[in-house]
Amino acid sequence: MEPLPRRIVSRGSGASFVVFASPLSGEGSPLTFGCALPPQNRCELSSVDPSMALTFVVGRGVLELHLTDNTCVTVTSGEQFSLSPGTVRSYRNPGDQVVCFVTTAVPGTLLERCLRERCGVPVARHPTAPVSLFAHQLFGHGRTVPSPLGAS
Repeated sequence: MEPLPRRIVSRGSGASFVVFASPLSGEGSPLTFGCALPPQNRCELSSVDPSMALTFVVGRGVLELHLTDNTCVTVTSGEQFSLSPGTVRSYRNPGDQVVCFVTTAVPGTLLERCLRERCGVPVARHPTAPVSLFAHQLFGHGRTVPSPLGAS
């Protein structure tokens, strides 16, 4: 079988994702991915998995998290924000520059499947490709990304 790619790009928004830990490949339950989201772009999460808890760590730029109670949380460079299951509807880049952030999703299987399918990547393969040094530097993944469930 051909390996599942670590880097995927959304055909619609141009958002670029790098998968650091993939539940679909058997690398564990949490999905951890970096995202470079172009200016004024949004990603909808409301229909993905209501049991999913999320942590966002912004490496560069500004990220808006739109919650189910119609509030908006702004996370900026160097900040992180964790959300309980079922509280995020979408995230958006409100700025005029690309925002880079790392997300951990628990459980992450449905979100990974959704991301890959939206980007036109078949999911019936197993990832073996290593994550590039560039991806680690771009998303600041040299530091630990906390689990949305607390200490593990």
